Amino acid sequence: MMHSAVLLKAEVKALQAANEQKKRRERKRKRRIMQGGSLSIQEGEDILHSAEVEAQVRTEVASEGS
Repeated sequence: MMHSAVLLKAEVKALQAANEQKKRRERKRKRRIMQGGSLSIQEGEDILHSAEVEAQVRTEVASEGS
């Protein structure tokens, strides 16, 4: 019982860190677009990667909830 609580706590911490990183990227992207900037190839790939990670997290959370 205690072991699963520790695992859940670690998972929550990892998800919170990933969410905070995503929020920072989103704010940075919005600011750049509002200033009329363009995206580099790496920035575009980063956006795609973060979207993939977000989709994976949603899938994992949904499967754990069922």
